[in-house]
Amino acid sequence: MFTPSRGGVRFFQHTQSVASNVWTIFHGFGTTPLVDTNVFEEGTSKKAYPLSVTHTDENNVVIVWSVPRVGHVSLASTLE
Repeated sequence: MFTPSRGGVRFFQHTQSVASNVWTIFHGFGTTPLVDTNVFEEGTSKKAYPLSVTHTDENNVVIVWSVPRVGHVSLASTLE
């Protein structure tokens, strides 16, 4: 889901509602964005960190977790 750009930066938020240890995200920016994972271990306030974040091309990113997770990922890219 794209959100309005602010200060020359556009944003995209991916919601993973089905638990998976591999999240494949199409963002469509046409550039490599900044990726901010916002996932917390269920029932705690401990943040979960991915094993890897790979930009497979300028429009897709793959995030790998150690265990299946649900949550949100925010991506940001400057406007060209």
